[in-house]
Amino acid sequence: LKLDRLTRSVMDWEKILRFLEDNEAYLDCANDDINTTNANGKMISRILTSVSQQEIERTSERTKVGLAGAIKSGHIPARAPLGYKHENKLLVPDPLTKDIVIRIYNLYFQGYSYYNIATLFNKEQVLGKTNWKDTGILRIISNEVYKGDYVHGKRTNHPTYYKDVVEPIVSKEMWDNCQVQKKKNQKNYMRTQTYIFLQKLRCPKCGRILAGGASHKIKSDKWYFYYRCEKCKNNIQENKIEEKIKNLLSDIMEYDNVVNEFFLPVLKAKIDNPKEQLEKELKSLNNNFDIYWIGCSKGMDKSIVEKSMEVKESKESTIKKFYGIPSGKLRRYFSIKNFFDLFNIFFGFVKSFFLLLRLKPVALFSKGGFVSVPPCLAAKILGIPVYIHECDFTLGLANRINVKSAKTIFVSYEETKNKLSEVNQSKTIVTGNPVRPIFNSANKENGLSTLGIKNQVEGENKLILLVLGGSLGAKQINNLIYENIEWLCERFIVIHQTGLVNNSDDNEKSLTEKYKDSYKPFPFIHKDIQDVISCADVVVSRAGANSIWETAVLNKPMVLIPLCGSGTRGDQVDNANYFASKDCAKVLVGENANSETLKESLTYMIENENRNKMKNAIKKLVEGEVPAKKIAKIINENIEK
Repeated sequence: LKLDRLTRSVMDWEKILRFLEDNEAYLDCANDDINTTNANGKMISRILTSVSQQEIERTSERTKVGLAGAIKSGHIPARAPLGYKHENKLLVPDPLTKDIVIRIYNLYFQGYSYYNIATLFNKEQVLGKTNWKDTGILRIISNEVYKGDYVHGKRTNHPTYYKDVVEPIVSKEMWDNCQVQKKKNQKNYMRTQTYIFLQKLRCPKCGRILAGGASHKIKSDKWYFYYRCEKCKNNIQENKIEEKIKNLLSDIMEYDNVVNEFFLPVLKAKIDNPKEQLEKELKSLNNNFDIYWIGCSKGMDKSIVEKSMEVKESKESTIKKFYGIPSGKLRRYFSIKNFFDLFNIFFGFVKSFFLLLRLKPVALFSKGGFVSVPPCLAAKILGIPVYIHECDFTLGLANRINVKSAKTIFVSYEETKNKLSEVNQSKTIVTGNPVRPIFNSANKENGLSTLGIKNQVEGENKLILLVLGGSLGAKQINNLIYENIEWLCERFIVIHQTGLVNNSDDNEKSLTEKYKDSYKPFPFIHKDIQDVISCADVVVSRAGANSIWETAVLNKPMVLIPLCGSGTRGDQVDNANYFASKDCAKVLVGENANSETLKESLTYMIENENRNKMKNAIKKLVEGEVPAKKIAKIINENIEK
């Protein structure tokens, strides 16, 4: 290895020597006189490096001198600009295109702008081109080579100016006059008024960015601002834009209030879900556990979890910290988003990998969902035990992927376990579905008070029918209720959660006035929902896993109208059919969900004997160890092994 292969810079060589000394290392060269193990070797190496650097500097100087001589002789080291060509290595005017350059200078001197010249050339198709641009015209006007001069190293801190090195196309006087004209044009374009939306608006017809304009009324001394499209000749007044934006902001603020008042509690309820009960059970078994929540970095996951942590600070929140990761969703239909979400899944995996590597958790628990796939895979690679739970009758897509990473699979139904492969069955445990802890302390009297129902005596008054269509409402269920409202109100006190979206305020108001205490509509019941379900005699609802298990825990007969069709994988239909097979519910699916079948199902449940029969079946289904406790105990036992 030759010394000059390492460096030819004295400064760099000193850094190498210092680095070797700091790390107690040295260069042991084949030539004993040149090494870094002794003072003489270091001195000789410095001398050789100095000679090498001096050789480089001399070569560089010779190159610069040679380049300067070449430029002065007309050898321009660059691509020939418009109007010139290379001939015998010299830059000479091109007789085919130099007249175009002369015309550009003449037009600009006459007052044409860059844009006007480019537009004219495109219209005339000069040189057969239709892509002339104002920036290209500007470069031609500003290039010194057209007056015979050349600037080498324009983009460096020390450019070199060479005069009269090529044959000029325009006179120096013309070139200088155009530079003066350029400064005048720049002054003309200076804005004296403030345009609030300048460079922020596009023409609704052609999509061009709108330019700003203003007119001044001398009598009233007022300025009227507007924005115009040079192509479509459209003018939009600024005050109208301001009015539109004010209305938009007003709508956004109103939407924000709706989100905080209604949707945030809904999402809070989804976050404040059975996982919380599991976390508390784990804490009760082992107080040394620190529980971290991994969720989606976008959306409301983080804010909801952290707000939940703040609310529970005085009650020893089970969650220590939230970590957000990028995540993607694999849709069951063709979408370009599937392609981009593959990258989100990969980045989510990378972040999960290093996050778990830093936290070193003893276990990872997942309830499914697309955000769970990257952490489960990362935990598998790092050797961290993965526990997953499926609340639905059939495994969702995320859990079908997570099964490969899982040490133990918890399912809600024995039938779900039987559908798995033999390998997966061996690590599957049937636990039932954990429910929110508030359902363990439901109070019937509180529910009656919340609904404003008094003097309700079982066997003497109308039965209470609770209709739940989800937080946003279910149009199908709502329509069924409205179609049969008279029949229903004759037999039940109807508590109708209409939803925040799929409802009709006018319809509800007229029905309330007509049926008075027999019909009580609510947009959304969040607070004390467990107490409201507790005081109901029959529940009509969708068949989401959490909602039907929460109703079952309170031992309520159900009429289930599952969501079905192309927009769902059919999990609600499976859940509903399972409860029907155990005589815990009546199911109305698809076209079978009509007025006749609804009346038939509810007529069956009016009979006290039939309701008691269903209650006993439900009790048998949910009896046994509390699912959250069972899952927590198994995880804790595995950790302690």
